[in-house]
Amino acid sequence: MYSNDTAVKESYFRKIFNTNFNVGFGKPSNDICSTCVILKNRAKMKKDEEKKQSFILQLKVHKKRAKSFHQLLNRITDDELGINNVRCYVWTENERSRRCNEIASPIYESLQKVDSAKIRKIRLFSDGCTGQNENMTKVSMTETWLVSKSLKNITEMELHFPVTGHSFLPADSVFGFTETAVRKEQEIFNPQHYINIIGKYGKLCRIGRD
Repeated sequence: MYSNDTAVKESYFRKIFNTNFNVGFGKPSNDICSTCVILKNRAKMKKDEEKKQSFILQLKVHKKRAKSFHQLLNRITDDELGINNVRCYVWTENERSRRCNEIASPIYESLQKVDSAKIRKIRLFSDGCTGQNENMTKVSMTETWLVSKSLKNITEMELHFPVTGHSFLPADSVFGFTETAVRKEQEIFNPQHYINIIGKYGKLCRIGRD
């Protein structure tokens, strides 16, 4: 400020900043649903009450559809996840990457090993990551397995890709337990330490070895 100007206290600037600016601070959210965000913002910005209620209704329908998906998922995944029914495929970055081929291979191997003698339909649930899951490589792999490798009693296979923000799957709880255990470790010196922690929550598997 110039020397001939009247001095203003810091509290004055704080008052203007807090009351005259629509600014907020916070940690960015991860895996949020873009549809939910868009509908919320549109409903908030619309002054016309009819249009506002239209967006609010769309948001309610969208959330009910997401809730129905999780209710369906809970009905078909009653078993508690643990080391007896969770397969954790592990590899380090120097062994292979995490592209679609590397992700499709463990799924194919798991399909080969599953006890499917009394199964008619197989459902695969995964997040919508295009580079790893939602791609033609995975579709082609599952089609090949169903046509040429599966038992004759299996007649259907469904691939489910819930939208981002509503895609919490049973396997995510296993990831959560693992991440919590990793954060409790004061020092981790090598990849094997990570692998040992993962092995507490699922069966460790290596492509071509197990």
